[in-house]
Formats: sequence, structure tokens, C-alpha cells
Amino acid sequence: MKEMEKIAGAVKCKLVGRDMEGWDQKLDLSAYKVELLCLAMYDNVYFVSEDLSTSPSLPVHEDIPGSVSHVCLDRTTLWFCPSTSQSALDTMMDQLNELAIKLTPLHVSNLFSGQFCVAKFSEDGGLYRARVTRVGEDKVAVVYVDFGNNEDKDMEELFVLPEDFMNLTPAVAKVETENSVSSELEDKLVGVEVVLRMEEGNGKRLAKFFLEGKEMSCCPEQVMVEVETFPVGMKIEVSVGHVETVRVVWVTPKEKVDGMQASQELVDKVTEVLATQDKLATLASPQIGQMAVARFSEDEMLYRCRVEEGGLVRFIDFGNGEVKEEGMLFKMPLELEIYPAGALRIELDIEKTVLNTKENIMMVKKKPNDAENLSIELSQGGLGTCYKGEKIIKLFKHA
Repeated sequence: MKEMEKIAGAVKCKLVGRDMEGWDQKLDLSAYKVELLCLAMYDNVYFVSEDLSTSPSLPVHEDIPGSVSHVCLDRTTLWFCPSTSQSALDTMMDQLNELAIKLTPLHVSNLFSGQFCVAKFSEDGGLYRARVTRVGEDKVAVVYVDFGNNEDKDMEELFVLPEDFMNLTPAVAKVETENSVSSELEDKLVGVEVVLRMEEGNGKRLAKFFLEGKEMSCCPEQVMVEVETFPVGMKIEVSVGHVETVRVVWVTPKEKVDGMQASQELVDKVTEVLATQDKLATLASPQIGQMAVARFSEDEMLYRCRVEEGGLVRFIDFGNGEVKEEGMLFKMPLELEIYPAGALRIELDIEKTVLNTKENIMMVKKKPNDAENLSIELSQGGLGTCYKGEKIIKLFKHA
């Protein structure tokens, strides 16, 4: 049964939402193998449904009046209530609240992820149908199935859902938009009568919203990352992240410098944050200059990057780049916007007669990396000189 983690031997089940007529014939035809959704478990009886979906499906290419009830944290997942569902929802809510004083508290032994129940909403104290999404030591996470929002609850705020309410289709459907919904657009969508149209493309079903016949655009929410300026006239100890050409290197200050945030500590912090991200949304239709997250081919770890021409992305905390195909870029978490780029582009003071060959690039890679306590000083003209301590590093004999 879906949602249940462990089933041992035979269990007593009650089929919700249909009578038993024709059930024996169905079992015979399926060799007694059926897939059911477990809605709840009370007193060792499992309440199950043939309907495996937890959210209604909306038709494609049809105008559906209704309203958005909730915008999720990822800003691309929304919960939509069709106008045709509103009357039934109001009636169900009235009936549920009439039963409030008769509801039985939900016992901890009956809890599992996927369990349907009744929960008390913190903002208005009202009772709503909910589904358990996570069982913690002290709190239980639930999603309100008729609205889409979620919160953590104490056990005493959860109640047994009467059987008559189990098989009622949730009032809201989960939909996704191509681009992030801004806070401004959220204010225009939530609780307002709009028209939804589901469209298919690239194997996805995406939602578009209309108000008075005009599309309400979900513009890409651009994450802005500051690129700091390397100070002039100051020797700064650095590590070289990438040698782009014989004259262009990308470096990171080993320690924080007054007036700058970019440092090895910052890069380590960003890397730690990205290491915990396992459900990033794919970035649809990336634009040149847009910030994103991508996996580096050599270690498959996630790093911040900027989209450049020709499918190239530049890893902004190291300076190196790779070509990425569509679908390989992810939306950058907004929490990483506060950290400036960790790698700074430096043009080295090298004679123009030095050719940009593989051998010369390898020389630029080797000499600075061999030097302990490598520092770079930027001149008033914007060119960098490499130092080992107080001694200038001559990358080429005639440079």
C-alpha cells in the first residue's frame, strides 16, 4: 500500500469510497494484486482507497476560473482551487466544524507519513483536513489538503478524520509555473478570482494565469550576486582558482580584506550550503547573465554559476567554466544572494609578445601554484603582479 513503510503479514483494511459489489471479480482478474492508497489507520484498521492521487488533475488547454490558495517556498509550486470546488469546500468545512467537539484526538501509535487527519490551524484556530508529511520527535508536519499550506503541529492539535471526509477529493490542485512567482505577483494571485490554463511543453505541464483576459506574467526572479573589485596598490595573499588565458587568472583572497567579503572562508561557506541542497528546481530557459547552480563534471558537486553565451556557465566562486545542456542548471537558493562571488578576475602584467599557448598557460598555472604565500598587487592601471613574499614572480623571462 502506498504511503506505508512497513507491512508485515495480513492487515485488516476498509475500502473507502465504494461498496464491495464487483470487488471479488476485480481481485480475480488481478490475481489478487491491487495497489491502494492508505489514507489512515485507526484501531488497527487501515482505511484505503483505489484512488492513488493526493491532488486532483486539471485538464490541459482549458480556461479554469478559480483562485490560488498558497504559493510554496520554491516560488514555482502553487495550489489552485477551481471555482467549481468552492461550494463543496464550504459545505465540507461547515460540517467538519460542527463535529469539532465530537472529534477524537489522534493517538501517536496511529501516526505515519501520509496519514489523513484533522488539524487545528494556528492562525485562526479552525479545524481543517490535513495529511501528515513528517513525524518528528516533538512535532508533526502536516499539509492542509484543501489549501496547500503546511505547518508543524503538536500531537494535541491533531484529531481522527471521520470516515465520511476521507474520500472527498481535495479542493486544491498542485500546479507549477515555468518561472518564479514574485511577491508582487503572489499578492495579485492569492485569494483573487483568476483564470488558470494548463499547457504542455518539453514533457511538462505548466500553469499560466490570466486576469481580465491578460496573462499575469511570472517573470524570472533574478538572483543578484555582487562581484567585488580587487583593491589597488595592496598585496593580497590569494589562491588561484582558474587560469583562463596566459594573462587572465581567477583568484580568491585567503583571508578577509578590509572592504571585501570574498575569501576562502566565504567560498567554503557557500559550498557547505549547497552540499545540503538535494531538491533544487530546474532552471527553465536560462538567460545570459542569470545566476544559477550546476554540478561540476569532475566531482559532481553543486556550485554557483553565471550563464554565459554558447551554453557556457562560469563558476563564480572559482572562475572555471563548463558547457551545460538544457536541464542541467538549477535555480540558485535566494539565501546565497548575500554572498558575493568568491573568485575575482585579474589581468596579469605580462608582455603582449607572450603568446596564449597551452605551454605558456601551463607556465602561469605552475609558477604561482609552486609559490608559497602567493600575493597579487593590482596597479593603478588595473594589471596584477605576482609576489612570493616581497619578491616579484617572473612568469616569463622577457616579461
